[in-house]
Amino acid sequence: GSDSTFGFVSVDVQNKKGSKSFHHTLFTGNKETFAESLGVTDYMTDGGEALEEYIENTIQALGGNEIIGCSPRRYRADESVKEDDSLLRLYLNRVVSEGLLQHLDDKKKKDDEDDDKDENILEKAGDVAGKVVEGAVEKIEEFADGVKEKVEEIIGDDSEDVEKKNSSNNHNNIFIQRVKGFLRDDLYEGVITTNNVYGIVSNEGDDTIQKIGHKIKGDMIERLQDHLSSSYSHNTDIELKSKTEYDLYAPASEASRMIAFLKDHDAKGIMDDSNELVKDEKDRPITLRQVW
Repeated sequence: GSDSTFGFVSVDVQNKKGSKSFHHTLFTGNKETFAESLGVTDYMTDGGEALEEYIENTIQALGGNEIIGCSPRRYRADESVKEDDSLLRLYLNRVVSEGLLQHLDDKKKKDDEDDDKDENILEKAGDVAGKVVEGAVEKIEEFADGVKEKVEEIIGDDSEDVEKKNSSNNHNNIFIQRVKGFLRDDLYEGVITTNNVYGIVSNEGDDTIQKIGHKIKGDMIERLQDHLSSSYSHNTDIELKSKTEYDLYAPASEASRMIAFLKDHDAKGIMDDSNELVKDEKDRPITLRQVW
């Protein structure tokens, strides 16, 4: 079985009475039992105490004791993604969707707000220019009116048509990664620290996050996922639609393989640039562990 049993056996080779020559004793593997078996009250050596202190100090210095949340139940790493207690399901639908993708949505919203500010400045500049030339000669006045109309046509804050055009820029975000072997251990009920996350998430490869495609059609992403096999998955709370356009993200360590497939199939919007990393507010690359 997967459980380990501690104990000892003894055999009396001189005894020829069968089972009486064989003796075995099992004990529970905890500190109290070990101490009792060894006949000591404190079995920690000086070297052991020094090592324990060093490990604890290292974890503290790296921020491993930082509390990031609380788990209401035990989530199992080997459970099917269809089950409620699946750690993979929790990761894809909560950590990825509400952590990483929400960050991307917030960033896009901020960029849109910055664009709106720029448009408002341009509109005010147009109004000022209109006032400056007010009362000027007819040709200059006509020119100013023409400029103003052109600016309003471009900006169109109150235009439903322009709003519809802008709505096409609100692309959905899709994150694809290799999930087989990604989660190494269960997430247990109770307080969750950064150290817990590092314990359950594989540390193989570069886990920074790279944008690899802009306005990629859903059917192309489905073909990519079929090519990558069932070892890969995207955030399962999003149902891909074949004609809908998505922004595509992946771990930087896995990006080149996906980009190669998209190129081979003449996909539009490929972003083949390792500098296209998702970053935080301080312009630092975000890792998969951070999105927890």
